[in-house]
Amino acid sequence: MTIHAPPSTEQLVRVLRHLCRQPSTTGQPDELRTTAEHIAFLVRLLGMQVRIVSSAPAPVIIAHRVGRRPQTLLLYHYYDTPPTGPWRYWLSEPFELAERDGQVFGRGVAGGKGALAAHLAALQAVVQREGNLPCGVILVIEGAANSGSPGLAEALRSHADLLQCDAVLASIGDRDANGTPICVSG
Repeated sequence: MTIHAPPSTEQLVRVLRHLCRQPSTTGQPDELRTTAEHIAFLVRLLGMQVRIVSSAPAPVIIAHRVGRRPQTLLLYHYYDTPPTGPWRYWLSEPFELAERDGQVFGRGVAGGKGALAAHLAALQAVVQREGNLPCGVILVIEGAANSGSPGLAEALRSHADLLQCDAVLASIGDRDANGTPICVSG
């Protein structure tokens, strides 16, 4: 078995900084559309085929890339964030990545944008080192998770031919009882 080196911290922070700069407030169609276009740009840099699916209330990005083996992993992500609330409660600009005491802060970091940045940086690291992915990867990235994903089911149904996979990983930004971000798989 080949074990791939993880992405560098610099790669991860660079992707995360780019994502955090994009306001993507739930229910703000212009912000969500612009963010979907920015994410699609980042995903295309990985050599992935990308579709931005028009969906109410926000676009769904479906992307794929074939790997060396026929098996395919589908990664689910979301890019919308709840409203910031009063900015006076933020210690730094919410749409700029801030680093304090070895931690990063910004809108969406502990939610969808953080997990998405981690996966994009990891995919980038593998492609840079290996020239290809070990298996196929499909990305489904929606912009309405915080409002109940009202258009996701229809977007997936209408593009089911692009979603054939062997496994799914959904990184949804949950937290444990202490407020620590967690990742659950199963």
